[in-house]
Amino acid sequence: MTNRFRNSPLRNSLLAGCAALTIAGGIAYAGTSADSNGDQRPQSMHRDSMHRHRGHDAMPMMGALKQLDLTAQQQQSVRAVLDSNAQQRKALRERERSNRDSLAGTMPDDPNYPGLIATKKQLAAEAIQQASDTQTQVFALLTPEQKAKVPQVLAERKARWEQRRGEHKERDRAAPTTL
Repeated sequence: MTNRFRNSPLRNSLLAGCAALTIAGGIAYAGTSADSNGDQRPQSMHRDSMHRHRGHDAMPMMGALKQLDLTAQQQQSVRAVLDSNAQQRKALRERERSNRDSLAGTMPDDPNYPGLIATKKQLAAEAIQQASDTQTQVFALLTPEQKAKVPQVLAERKARWEQRRGEHKERDRAAPTTL
């Protein structure tokens, strides 16, 4: 490279253009989208969260209820259980969100960090207990035949989920990597 080109306006313009394209490409690749709270997150995280609906990890039976042919009375009773626990679930979600926000702005060497982690563990345990209590209440509303059918329905749902997961992995492997 000659000294004349090193300081030329053409070189500077080319470098600025390349930098702008690199930044624009990075932004396009990240593909941010706003979630329901207005938070920005990468598109891939947003897509993954779409497949994990809140509560279905902790209460897999709740998603299977539609396949159990519930009577109108059972449907009404299930709705009553869910409605009676709705305020508790909402309050817990708010506490989890508040703790998550506090943790996001706290460094591990901060004296408050261990307390926030302890709170996060406690809230996770409360969420598991709450989901278990709700599931127990709903399970008590089922007939013996419906209760016997639950493991089969859950196994079928898991098999379908595994199949879709495999299809997504294959699709992702087949897609060209554009880094």
